[in-house]
Amino acid sequence: MAAALLLAIFAAALVGGALRPRATLYVAIFLIPWGGLDVDIGLRVTAYQLVLAGLVLATLVRLTRPGWQPAGIAGGGLLLAMAVHATVWSLVQLGFIPILAIGDGVLRGPQARAVIQILLYLFSLAPAVLAPLLLAGPADVARALRIYLASLAVLAIIGWLQVAVWYGTGSNPLPVGAVNIALGGSLAYLREGQFVFDSLNIYRMNSLAGEPRNLATALILGMLALQALALALPRPPGWRLGLLWLFLLASTLLTFSTSGAVGWVAGTAALPPAMWLTGTRVARRGTTIVAAVLAIVVPLAGAVVVAEGAGIPVVNLLAERTLDRLENNGAVEDFDVAIARWLAADPAAIVTGVGLGNVHLYASRFLDPIVALYAEGQVFTGKTSIIRITSELGAIGFGLFLAWYLNLCRLARAGIAGRPDLAPALPIALATLVIFLSTNQVAGEIWALGGGLAVLAARRADAPLPEAVPA
Repeated sequence: MAAALLLAIFAAALVGGALRPRATLYVAIFLIPWGGLDVDIGLRVTAYQLVLAGLVLATLVRLTRPGWQPAGIAGGGLLLAMAVHATVWSLVQLGFIPILAIGDGVLRGPQARAVIQILLYLFSLAPAVLAPLLLAGPADVARALRIYLASLAVLAIIGWLQVAVWYGTGSNPLPVGAVNIALGGSLAYLREGQFVFDSLNIYRMNSLAGEPRNLATALILGMLALQALALALPRPPGWRLGLLWLFLLASTLLTFSTSGAVGWVAGTAALPPAMWLTGTRVARRGTTIVAAVLAIVVPLAGAVVVAEGAGIPVVNLLAERTLDRLENNGAVEDFDVAIARWLAADPAAIVTGVGLGNVHLYASRFLDPIVALYAEGQVFTGKTSIIRITSELGAIGFGLFLAWYLNLCRLARAGIAGRPDLAPALPIALATLVIFLSTNQVAGEIWALGGGLAVLAARRADAPLPEAVPA
């Protein structure tokens, strides 16, 4: 069943990529945060990856046909350097990686996984190439952002239905892994985001995004994008923008995600310096900003007061999921602690890394005893991108990534000069970079955003793109 469905989705994406490539790219962008639409066939496959794979193959075929000669990709040299470095260095590591027993199947064994991770890494870069090939200009980039925000809204609506059914019946209709179980995937087991607080069963929204933290991270990206639009657009759609932001906020709160809360604070703090660094003018008066903040804070504070008066310990609950957890556990993730200890013991690895997908072979002996109970003998990677990239590709690979992304921001700044309607693009890009460095969960978004920046950097007018493969 799983194989037939995967093949059907891939075939549909292949046909769509041939006949309507831009529309198919929009479908892929819509599916980026839908990590719960997945199946494990020895290798985890998501709906987003299947659609992207079909589009990549159709585009490769299209590039071999006459009649379409796309222009060069802005920042393409650095992107190529990044891909070549990651590939070559990871291939070199195949002769040196430890051969350890991994309990997750043949495809997760050291040699097989190392090769697969190289292919997956190159595949993950596809949006950064497809966007400048298939999007005609700034209007298409803006449309892609709207599609992503619409995707978040749909995910949140599904999440509210999930929570309503869960509280109403006591049964979770969308546990993590539900789609994988339904499709008969391997490693099939269900997980539910819930905890007990003051004898209250608290259910955490995850929708079809995967873990609750996955949903929260995607939602805060949407909130940050809306905040940038509100600050920088000369004429933002005020009430619609505000209602969507509040809806995403309420949905984020129901995930009870510590990383989501920390990410939103970090991203919000990054927006003002991002606007200053990129020369983006704040289009709102200070009094307007203060009034907007008060319009949000006062009703929320009132709702908290009412809930506390009714005996619902909202303040203590939020503190337990944020401040208390940070105080008890710190802001460093379990696997990142082990990887940091390994890097401290082997400083040379900080410069070079040990190749894509290999870090668990070196860092497993540094796991805390409690973490080792569930992670020893298993595959794991850094949970923050800064740790993952550095441990796998070293400071060299991390430097190449930053050089590519920041260079795109520089080029895009010149490309959107004199276009106030595009002013929010760079603050959004830099705020998303901050989130990306603090988590692995927005990799799809960062590569797609890099592709969008390349479109803006090209200074192209909005022009039609032939939608069918030339005969």
